[in-house]
Amino acid sequence: MNRILKLLTRRLKNYKWILFCLCFLNNSFGQKKIGIQISPKLGFSRSQTSWAISGNLDGMSPNVMSELLWSNSSISSGFESEFSWKRFVFKTDVSRSYSADGLVSDSDYTLDNRQGLSYNESFNSKGSEFSSFKIESEYELFDNRFYLTVGYHYMRSENKLIHQDLKYSMYKWNLEGPTLGAKYMFNFSDNLSNYSGVDVLFSKYYAIANWILREDLQHPISFTHNLNRGYGLNFSNYLKINIYNKFFIGWKSNFIIYSRADGLDTAYLKSGSSFTTKLYYLRLNSIDNHISFLFNLQ
Repeated sequence: MNRILKLLTRRLKNYKWILFCLCFLNNSFGQKKIGIQISPKLGFSRSQTSWAISGNLDGMSPNVMSELLWSNSSISSGFESEFSWKRFVFKTDVSRSYSADGLVSDSDYTLDNRQGLSYNESFNSKGSEFSSFKIESEYELFDNRFYLTVGYHYMRSENKLIHQDLKYSMYKWNLEGPTLGAKYMFNFSDNLSNYSGVDVLFSKYYAIANWILREDLQHPISFTHNLNRGYGLNFSNYLKINIYNKFFIGWKSNFIIYSRADGLDTAYLKSGSSFTTKLYYLRLNSIDNHISFLFNLQ
């Protein structure tokens, strides 16, 4: 976790405009009291990571030469905190998940449009990991109704491909960038409320692989993936119930979609040379559901 925090600190220096937005919101406060909330959480998630590379930089020979798809079912845990003052709310969200069950498929083709199948195998991906760290600032436009949000989201995943001899190849990716969004709150009653929101993620993607399956590649860096600009969406819904006084129980769902094309795949050969081709597409999907126990320290 310390590694994630240090990396996030370095990355924030490249997005000074976020700090400007925070200052702007800070000068627009209304007349609300200070509030502090903490909430540990526990849940489950399903995620998919898939990508394909072409035979050359032009995306041809063939257009899909090699394709991999991970599907993981994971147990997740984390911690959220919230500090509010007047119309400004500052939030942090840290979570980590471990795959209890997973499968990865690896396919190679010799012809365009996934024709001429030359290789197809399935492997276990149990033990894959996912980490997320998010900071977010909210500004309340209307009393307890509509919020504008700005933040920064860092995600990291280690996807395993376990061989028959119990050795495994590893594909690690990092996705990070600033976010902009909006949230709406609806009160069903004094003790029951619901938050719904959507964020747009302006991201950079980088991945590194240690591919034990290929003896002709270097180790521990067999190939890398780079996408300098990408966009994703994060849909969220949070149902919160007041159980007693300042204690709440909540159910939160997150759905993350990220899809991008036209990246670079660079393979590093044992001979010392390298080969770069087109990253034909990249897709990341995640559905996360968890229960949280919220304590209001106001």
